[in-house]
Amino acid sequence: LADGGWFADGEAFLPGDSAAGLPVLLGEQNVRITPLGWRHSAALARRFQGSLRTPTFILDRQYLHLRIAGAGSRFGVAVEGFTLLRSPIYGSLRQTVRNPEPHWVTLDVSMWNGRRAWIDFADLSEPDPASDLPPESRQTDGWIAIGDVVLSSLREPPASTDPGIPADPVSVVQRWADQPSPLNPAEAAWLDAFLSLHRSALPTNLLTAWLRADSAIHPPVLASTMSDGTGIDEPVFIRGNHRTPGPVVTRRFLEALPASETEATDQQSFSDGSGRLALARAITAPDNPLFDRTFVNWAWNHLFGRGIVASVDNFGALGEAPSHRELLDWLAGRFQELGRSPKAILREMLLSQTWQMSSHATDAEASRKDPNNLLLHRAHLRRLEGETIRDAILAISGRLDPTLGGPPVPIHLTAFMEGRGRPDKSGPVDGNGRRSLYLEVRRNFLSPFMLAFDQPVPATTVGRRTVSNVPAQALALMNDPFVAGEARRWAESLLRDVE
Repeated sequence: LADGGWFADGEAFLPGDSAAGLPVLLGEQNVRITPLGWRHSAALARRFQGSLRTPTFILDRQYLHLRIAGAGSRFGVAVEGFTLLRSPIYGSLRQTVRNPEPHWVTLDVSMWNGRRAWIDFADLSEPDPASDLPPESRQTDGWIAIGDVVLSSLREPPASTDPGIPADPVSVVQRWADQPSPLNPAEAAWLDAFLSLHRSALPTNLLTAWLRADSAIHPPVLASTMSDGTGIDEPVFIRGNHRTPGPVVTRRFLEALPASETEATDQQSFSDGSGRLALARAITAPDNPLFDRTFVNWAWNHLFGRGIVASVDNFGALGEAPSHRELLDWLAGRFQELGRSPKAILREMLLSQTWQMSSHATDAEASRKDPNNLLLHRAHLRRLEGETIRDAILAISGRLDPTLGGPPVPIHLTAFMEGRGRPDKSGPVDGNGRRSLYLEVRRNFLSPFMLAFDQPVPATTVGRRTVSNVPAQALALMNDPFVAGEARRWAESLLRDVE
């Protein structure tokens, strides 16, 4: 696979051939040279971390040969976007790199003939949450170098050639030492072999300075994100069946949403990457009226308990009609005037007379004509959300910590919260008194107390929460260890006040 179009994330990998000829410090008295065409995660410093991903390609040969070197790192082959394919059924598509010398790794990918794939090379101290690789695949000072990625019909990898000794080896060393520069492959390979045999060739003070600078690098703060990849146009699956592909559709805006048929036929294809960024820009474009209406309706639903369009997640033909169409249009226009500031539009709603009304019905005629309060002749009577109930309990007991920001508090694990990926340690039952905003949310280990009060399961987006009034909520307030602990704390504080 050609080097062009690869995707790097983090600080470890230099672009293209920028690392060619640079010295790589792999330990005390262990200096190597980055050959031309290799991508090395330790070219700048061993403690830098990152990952490197190939473009998407078709597995049209039986064998995949990787020429790599490294320690404390790993690689994985993703087929059709699936990264959890593993032995013994699917072959060793995810492996740890333990050999610091350049070597070939051969994978039999005949099972996936004709499928799309990409390869991810990772020099990261944090593991993949679903990884089954051993701990030595993720060292703080690990590294990985990638020389060649070859698809072949032959089981044997390409032969490696002996670089031999340059005609003027002294000139090669002098030229590299004066100003490290890209050497031709033969020169770089010879110099690398020379330094591996004569580790005292470089001054001790230079090695000491490198080690000191490398050790001063702080480990990165890692977060789960989504990165762009190779842009590929997909076919339509007839009747949703992937085995019956239809015509290929270019990456573009949704055909059903343009204001006219002309716009639908004249749409420009998205050509940059996957097209997700272009799609996001098209959705939020100033001339797209749906974005502003959808947002202000969501904000109205959050404050009033019911959106102007009650089906917050559905503005389509099967959704409900707006109760106040003119108000929705005015709010959308006002949202644009305020620079699309969520805080500003929420302030407008909170200062309105509608928000400040009482929930007590004072007009008998209005209650008769509008029993469901769709026209907002009074305020909706609303049940508190689980997060608000929890914060209120902490405030009453005197335990609430109003500190802003900071890391999330690990979720408290009960004896009944079992399953794959269970954290090693449980968080405190009271969440250290932090507001519910700062509690860690794990999709497979959700707080039973929050679930009782309709906290959504974070498997998909939820525009409007379910609001229920069930016996489980009363039982949670009676028996939950968090509630019992804060009630005890409140009672103890009252007794101290009496004394």
